[in-house]
Amino acid sequence: MTMANFPLALAPGACLSCRQQKQRCDRVIPNCSRCVARVVKCTYPARDQAALRQIASVSQFAAATLVILRGLCPLDVSPTGERALLWAACARQSTFVDDGDAPQASLSCIINDIFDSAGVHVVGTVRSYFDIAHHWLPILDRDNVLASTENFVAQKAVSAVEDDAFALMIVCMYLFITPPCQHANHPVRHTLYRTVKSLFSILQASSDTAAQVLLMQSGIILATHEIGHGMSKDAYETLIACRSLLQRINLHNHITNFAGQTGRHVSLHRLQLDLCLSAIILLDMTVVLSTIDHDLPQLVHPSQVPQDSLLHRASNEDIYGEDAVRNLFARAQHALRLGDMSRSIGSSTDLAQCEAIEKTIYGQIGSYISKTQGGRFPLCETVAMSLRCASAAAWKRRRERFRTEGQLVWAVMTGGIFLGDNFPQLWGRMPRRNC
Repeated sequence: MTMANFPLALAPGACLSCRQQKQRCDRVIPNCSRCVARVVKCTYPARDQAALRQIASVSQFAAATLVILRGLCPLDVSPTGERALLWAACARQSTFVDDGDAPQASLSCIINDIFDSAGVHVVGTVRSYFDIAHHWLPILDRDNVLASTENFVAQKAVSAVEDDAFALMIVCMYLFITPPCQHANHPVRHTLYRTVKSLFSILQASSDTAAQVLLMQSGIILATHEIGHGMSKDAYETLIACRSLLQRINLHNHITNFAGQTGRHVSLHRLQLDLCLSAIILLDMTVVLSTIDHDLPQLVHPSQVPQDSLLHRASNEDIYGEDAVRNLFARAQHALRLGDMSRSIGSSTDLAQCEAIEKTIYGQIGSYISKTQGGRFPLCETVAMSLRCASAAAWKRRRERFRTEGQLVWAVMTGGIFLGDNFPQLWGRMPRRNC
């Protein structure tokens, strides 16, 4: 009897690789023909579930196929990687269980494998994010996040839905700190970014409050990345989702009587939510005031800020202070005031009211500049918002004053109407520097 006549040993079920790819498996032991053709490790399910979770990790048989590396260009995911990430996120939300199937590798595990395959230093990525963004947008606790990152890298916690949300937050941090690619044929909306947006939407189906907080923080980081890369509409949509998550969290707290509880954990939770609310307000007004082709409604109005919010405890002086948390609250207050002024400008037909608003704004700007000598970061953001609002008031006054198109064009050609009649007084108060 020749070797060809021996019957092939067959496994009772498909290998893990074929199961993940939803491909037909011939179940040949030790390697199925499909894995041999793809030159990947062929592993059949083990009876021990703990061992099975380990061998189900993508890194053991397909991690190299998940990423696209182009020299010095930022990391991107391949079509295979995109499918693996989306499938893992959807499987997490699914209630269908088939005992004959191997457990699906978790989203956090796949993201860890992608970073490892691409040579991305995860802890270094998180540290870089805090170095760049924390003073300006202190929505995260540095020590807690770094400790969770260490666990994420060590794969000590890869089974809960919070871990998937935390893994997504790390990817958002990576997008945030990564400069845009210099190659013209590499778009800003690359596959990794599009996949992150999809994952952000899918994971919102979770009813876990801790995961919702992590998702809201991830969305704020993602929206900041989008604003920085000129994707204002995308950022606005992301902020809408963040606002919705915050409302869901507040509803859960109301139902569970969370507001009546006390303790350090409760205080930290409230601070966390107030910081996220302040960040949403600030980023929302950034998008609203920087969008000129169409009007966008403000997502958060002053009346929608809870009465017990820490946002109300910040003072005008905090906008000049070194305390990053109180500084964020003060800047959010300023953004809310500008939102009120913008709505008043848009709805008012009284030129005197528009002029009064314009003077008020220039008075605030003059105060900021005189107290800081024009060099206090991050007041540049506050001043820019104020100037944008003041220019809207000036334009509204001139448009009402010059009824005909010819009069308006002549005013534009012969005078500086965008900064208003009160700007020369402000200019005289600005400090002069030697260039």
